[in-house]
Amino acid sequence: MPVDTWTPAPGFGWRLAQPFGTLIHSRTIGSPYCGWYNSNTGSYDEWWNLVTDSWTFDEPDGSVPSDDYASSEYLVLGGGAKQRGDTYDCSPVYGTGSTQIPDGKGYTIEVFNANQASAYAEAFDSRGNEVDGLLKDPNGNQVTTSTSGGTTSYYDPLSVANGGAAALAETGSGTPSSPIYYSYTGSNGSSVQIEEQFESLSVTTSFGCGTGHTQWSGTATVPSELDLPDGSKFTFGYDSDARLSSVTLPTGATVNYSYVIDCNGSGVTDTGNDNLTRWDSINGSSHGWQWARSQQGGGAVQTIETDPYGNDGVYSFAAPYWPGESGALTSVALYSGSHTSGAELASAAISNTLSSNYLSQQVTDITDYGSPTRYMETVLAPNVWGLPLYQYTYDWSTCFTCGTFLRNITTSYTALLGGAAAVPAEITVS
Repeated sequence: MPVDTWTPAPGFGWRLAQPFGTLIHSRTIGSPYCGWYNSNTGSYDEWWNLVTDSWTFDEPDGSVPSDDYASSEYLVLGGGAKQRGDTYDCSPVYGTGSTQIPDGKGYTIEVFNANQASAYAEAFDSRGNEVDGLLKDPNGNQVTTSTSGGTTSYYDPLSVANGGAAALAETGSGTPSSPIYYSYTGSNGSSVQIEEQFESLSVTTSFGCGTGHTQWSGTATVPSELDLPDGSKFTFGYDSDARLSSVTLPTGATVNYSYVIDCNGSGVTDTGNDNLTRWDSINGSSHGWQWARSQQGGGAVQTIETDPYGNDGVYSFAAPYWPGESGALTSVALYSGSHTSGAELASAAISNTLSSNYLSQQVTDITDYGSPTRYMETVLAPNVWGLPLYQYTYDWSTCFTCGTFLRNITTSYTALLGGAAAVPAEITVS
């Protein structure tokens, strides 16, 4: 009988998407690669090694497109001495050079001093900001950090005007006995701070799935309270599986969460939470929202969203193209009442075209099930940065493209530092 093993999500589900990511550098040396070849001995008398520097980008949301990287190559003398009659077989080497990461998020890795021993790389977002361990805009303004004596200091462009003072100082280790304090200068010029408190939860669970599912045991250290400078606070509650169950707002209202995982026979048919319900203390549990997620095969998933009045929205997603990321939305259907017995009000079918592994065109066909049924279509073509190059819109009619061609919006862009194309050079609406 198969056994499912549970492992907690990193940070037990708490993860902060940073404004910048990290470049990951690796170097390989091939020996020998080329040189003065001796046909009699079948080896090199004098040879050069090929050095390859490669960079991948750990994006701010934690994902790493593993098969997209920038590289630079150069030759270094490996050893030996040329002999009479040897044949020289070295040719120039280049590497891939700079690359635009084709995941639609707009990141590029720019290689400087390419194909030299001094080559280095920087990463940029679609606005031309350097985002590879610091945040620097195209004008040279940047946010930097330094750590000393347990304090991490963040410096922004105004820090210079303030005599070099940090814009934000972070202390603490994030444990029940060592809260994290975020200190900064308030609007009145005095130092204020935000305190993040933590609690440790002892957890032994199979998430209610019982036989055939290995229980996980351990300690989850999670945020318990966020105290703001004005004395107000957020507090966080957790269920027996260390999942977030409530957030109490500074106003006193509470948002509640509950979860159900589908346990089917000897194996879980899904990954993650199969059903999520959210309600608040003002409207009560009878007026909550519910999301039911199910696998559709091949990595595709479907989420049914039910509003407080029992109306459903059915959202279908394709299998993820990049490991660790969500698949693209492919269809939406909106109902008055249940999706099994209610009246379908509208639907949208979304088709995505990939070119060089990034989204090059998206066609959205919308159907309005009124009287009569009407159809309309929009066509959007983004560039590798995810920015729109053109968008066509057709009016409502008896078929998706039968209506009047309403407008065409085309945009060209100016390249910024790092090759990012983010500033519109010209927008034409016709």
